[in-house]
Amino acid sequence: GDWHRTSKCGPVSVERRAWGRGGGAPGGGGSGSEEVEDQPAGAGDEINAATSVPLHSAGSDKVAGSALPRHEFVEYAPAVFHSLRLMAGFTPELYLTSLNAGLLLETIRAQKFSDGRSGSFMCFSPDGRLIIKTVPAAESAVLQRIVYPMHRHLSENGDSLLLRVLGHYAIDIDSLPQPLAVVVLGNLFAGAPLDIHDKYDVKGSWVHRSVGASRPSGSCGMDTDLKSHGHKLRLSAQARDAVLKQLEADTMFLADLNVMDYSLLIGFHFHDRNAATARIDLPDKGRRGLSTPPASIYGQLSVMRAHDDSATYLFGLIDTLCAYDAKKKRERFFKVFVLCKDREGISVQPPVPYKDRFLKAIRELCDTSVDQAKTSC
Repeated sequence: GDWHRTSKCGPVSVERRAWGRGGGAPGGGGSGSEEVEDQPAGAGDEINAATSVPLHSAGSDKVAGSALPRHEFVEYAPAVFHSLRLMAGFTPELYLTSLNAGLLLETIRAQKFSDGRSGSFMCFSPDGRLIIKTVPAAESAVLQRIVYPMHRHLSENGDSLLLRVLGHYAIDIDSLPQPLAVVVLGNLFAGAPLDIHDKYDVKGSWVHRSVGASRPSGSCGMDTDLKSHGHKLRLSAQARDAVLKQLEADTMFLADLNVMDYSLLIGFHFHDRNAATARIDLPDKGRRGLSTPPASIYGQLSVMRAHDDSATYLFGLIDTLCAYDAKKKRERFFKVFVLCKDREGISVQPPVPYKDRFLKAIRELCDTSVDQAKTSC
């Protein structure tokens, strides 16, 4: 399949550079050492034969009756992402309807980006099913490198807790200082039948991993906040073992690809709380239609019930595009030897130690009282 597809749209067709195999990522900074992973021999025909879904489709060049500015899309690995979307339950029609590319372009155009970098921006699709975010050039290069192994891993691990990446694009709009690298993710909390009362981003590190007592209601806490609140994952032994086994497979996959600095996003719904409290922070219009989300986007391990029926938990591995490269090695050196930070407690670790510390933190988060109760009987 083609590695990238270019679509030029707008009142004037403007010649732009297409970022593809060996070309680095938009915004500059692409490392020559981060080469794109070739499609493995014998990859499934569904990848090679898939029809790509460019963002620009009939009717998407108009927003509120006005023409969009001149723009260009580069769609990375259209065939493999098409296959990933089908695995997640997104037909081409559903994906385009959910994404609403015209509104997305208008929203991006309205953002304020600095000239010195590609900027940072995240939003939900109008129906709340998708998360659209810009990523730096280094993360774009990592995604290009790992997309085929990621497809293979998800094909073999239907209950993987990896957040699903459903598309990767470079977007060049005349009104922006430079092109943007954009990824489209499946929203873990979309369509959740329960309110999310609390949520945490857990890495297993402890240096600067607290939002603090002033954390606004509904915002995401970190490792130290979770410990201070005393929340535990009260899973049955069977459920706990299944989740940990899958996390071990997912994090080993990431370590093999030299990826670290990911975290487990955990959403808590407490069954004894009023249903009106602390709803998930989606825009109001994004909550409509969430009663019928794509059912297969995440496996059964992503939603688990406490063994004592006290809570329901939602799990997803997020931020999985950070490589332990030369920049991260310099960051670790500076924090340890210049700032004198705890070398074991900072987030930046080599991939295997990072994986081991992360899994240790999740195991410690699990309540083992159910095992002790069984032993005493």
